[in-house]
Amino acid sequence: MTVRYAFYISDSTGITSQTLGNALLPMFSDTVFSKVHLPYTDSLEKAEQAIAQINQAAAKTGLNR
Repeated sequence: MTVRYAFYISDSTGITSQTLGNALLPMFSDTVFSKVHLPYTDSLEKAEQAIAQINQAAAKTGLNR
């Protein structure tokens, strides 16, 4: 099975993005998702930290296209 990361990024609690993601991800039954929640991403610094985490995940999985 393929393992991929699913990032839930929000400028608030992230409940809406989590709900949407939890509804959509089961459509990809052949993929295992590692979910990462990044709530309160509401500044440039936090956005840059999110980008760094996403880039690390891409490098880790080799899915950085």
